[in-house]
Amino acid sequence: MQLRAHQVDMINIVDGIIKGSTVKNIICKITTGAGKSIIPIIAGRLITAGLADAICWICPRMSLQNQAERNYIDPFFRKLLAHKLVIRASTNDNNPCRGTNGFVTTYPEVTASIIRFALQTPEVMDLLSDLFHADIKRRLDEKNKGNNSK
Repeated sequence: MQLRAHQVDMINIVDGIIKGSTVKNIICKITTGAGKSIIPIIAGRLITAGLADAICWICPRMSLQNQAERNYIDPFFRKLLAHKLVIRASTNDNNPCRGTNGFVTTYPEVTASIIRFALQTPEVMDLLSDLFHADIKRRLDEKNKGNNSK
């Protein structure tokens, strides 16, 4: 298999970080079906190099969460990228890695964690409440603006 250009770029960026590059953020804009699931596996090189503690991979839905977990142990990817890392699917665990090199969760699970935390912390709940109401006001203003223009 030949790697795609963005995958090769990711390898080069990660290898550059390992060699001392000052890159702190990597943003990838990759279309559906273009091989995004290999990117966190490549980023795992930072763990092997001692520059990261774990992978936190957040995806939109559970089917992709399962795919992510399987890809890490897939013999094809292990050979292609010469890695031995393992991540696990996690749903709001206190210790999501549980002895592995990282975890994969979903956006809904992250949202649920934030809401649970907010419900246990009154100050955060007030902030979320204010943000919620501000968003509702913004949406109503936009809707009313659209109705007035007709």
